[in-house]
Amino acid sequence: MDLQRTADISDATEEMLEIAAVVDAALRPIAIRPVVVGGLAVAYWTTGLYLTADIDVVMPYSTEVEQRLASLGFEREGRFWTLPGRRPVLEAPGSTLEFNPDGHTEVELASGRTLRIQEVEEGVLLRLAELSQTATRTCSSSASGFSGSRESIASASERGPPMSRSPRPSMR
Repeated sequence: MDLQRTADISDATEEMLEIAAVVDAALRPIAIRPVVVGGLAVAYWTTGLYLTADIDVVMPYSTEVEQRLASLGFEREGRFWTLPGRRPVLEAPGSTLEFNPDGHTEVELASGRTLRIQEVEEGVLLRLAELSQTATRTCSSSASGFSGSRESIASASERGPPMSRSPRPSMR
């Protein structure tokens, strides 16, 4: 399946996975194997229950990668590669998987093409690390504005933790 024929695929997740597989096939001769990460990896592992609008991969950058993507019809727009007249965009936010460089699985698509997809555990570890960093920054910035007076400490302890003040939405 060439890149042009991926436009005929009605399922958006399958279309983006096939585009990533075409990119993978184009880069194999130069020993580069992109790994699908982010929302598209989640969409694959949840069999389409999660939807994403872009194709995130990790792969090394080189002028040869740029040339091969251009030969497939991609155009560089800032940090993204786009296909003129098509919705999915390709982005390579990094060159290797953050926690485990081998944290991927080789999968075969309906077309018979194969590609690498980030393992679930790798994605969860990345999200937990991002959450931890965000929580640390949020707590740090909140603490910097806290006066620490007896009155404010007493008031905060009477209110209780933030989760006890507002009920969580129902998950029906």
